[in-house]
Formats: sequence, structure tokens, C-alpha cells
Amino acid sequence: MKIYLLTALLIVISRVASAQEYITEGKNRLNFAKTYLEIGGQYSTSFLGKKILPDGSTKSFENAPSIAPYLSLG
Repeated sequence: MKIYLLTALLIVISRVASAQEYITEGKNRLNFAKTYLEIGGQYSTSFLGKKILPDGSTKSFENAPSIAPYLSLG
């Protein structure tokens, strides 16, 4: 009985989830294959930290601020 309920649930879910709609603009059936370009970056502020040395002692350090830009093409 559980298998039948699970199967029915999967069928309902698969009917609701569908692929990208067919767009008739330009009558191009490959509209899903469009390219995108993303430009961004990540900024990290400076901070004080501690690291553990092999002998078990700790040493304080200061991390400098940094910016990491990125370009994503898909």
C-alpha cells in the first residue's frame, strides 16, 4: 500500500514539475540555450585571529582586507 501511495505522489509531483516553457517569440526552439554574463566580487574585511603552532602554542595574526573579483560566463 505504501508503494502505491509513493508512486501516486511521484506521479503528481512529476506532473507539476515541468521543463522550461516553449517560447514562441522568434519561433526559436533553442531559447533555453541563452548565454549570461555575471560580474561580481567578494570583499573580506581585516580581522585579528589566532593560529595554533605545531608545538601547541598560539600566535596572533592580522588578516589584511581583500577583494576577490570574478567573471562568470554561462
